[in-house]
Amino acid sequence: MKVVTQVAEQRKALEQAVSQALELARAGSDAAEVAVTKSTGISVSTRFGEVENVEFNSDGALGITV
Repeated sequence: MKVVTQVAEQRKALEQAVSQALELARAGSDAAEVAVTKSTGISVSTRFGEVENVEFNSDGALGITV
């Protein structure tokens, strides 16, 4: 799967999550705010010219303020 397609799919999923969270939050309040973050990365470290560690990470959060 191409990276552009993956990003588009993740964006759509995040937008749906925010939309659903806002609907639920609005049901019991006059105002609501939703913040969402998603990050993915890779870290490679070397020692004496050779690869020592390869780390992959993926993190996400969703916060709701009412």
